[in-house]
Amino acid sequence: MRVSGLEVDFLWRAAKLIVEVDGHTFHGHRAAFERDRRRDQILAAAGYRVIRVTWRQLVQEPVAVAVRLGQALAHDPRVALAHDPRVALAHDPRVALAHDPRGGSA
Repeated sequence: MRVSGLEVDFLWRAAKLIVEVDGHTFHGHRAAFERDRRRDQILAAAGYRVIRVTWRQLVQEPVAVAVRLGQALAHDPRVALAHDPRVALAHDPRVALAHDPRGGSA
């Protein structure tokens, strides 16, 4: 996926969240460190949050990584609203016709 002309590893576009996976082989030297910081700045300027995860973390701690990503997504109101069933109900005209907000049915 591309964002602001850059290829990113993982993207949650609605949450404006990008996850970059950094392995030591490709990111373990000065030039890569500088390049990664430049990319983060470009993406942040475009309104995205960037979370960097090491390859070792992804392989050895996948549950911890998933929990942290879930927490990051949960703190984003756009994502929380998109997954809140009350919002879905309020915006679905079929439900609005079949549901009386006072507790009864239509």
